[in-house]
Amino acid sequence: MFNYIDRENWERKEHFEYYRTKIVCGYSCTVQLDVTKFLRKIRAKGLRFYPAFVYCVSKTVNSMKEFRMAVDVDGLPGYYSTMMTIRFPICGRNTIRNLINSTAIPWKIWRNIKTSKA
Repeated sequence: MFNYIDRENWERKEHFEYYRTKIVCGYSCTVQLDVTKFLRKIRAKGLRFYPAFVYCVSKTVNSMKEFRMAVDVDGLPGYYSTMMTIRFPICGRNTIRNLINSTAIPWKIWRNIKTSKA
């Protein structure tokens, strides 16, 4: 669900207006992470790295409203109640099957996904 922000009473209104009208911009974040301890823990539990990492990132994103903010098609600001952050790469059916199996989601739910060959 998308929750609109009351722009008139929003403490970030001036910043929003400036960056929406004066400087068209976006942002991204790239960091180096030491995942040694994370890998050790997920391997001990028999989990795979990618789905476990996506789960952790999703939990973090959903815990902070600022990460869930966006604008609608009319440019009105708001935030989502939750973000769905999983994206499937373009790959073959067996690769998706392995990914789904590693996350304990039944294959029958996903078997109708149309994919192109890698």
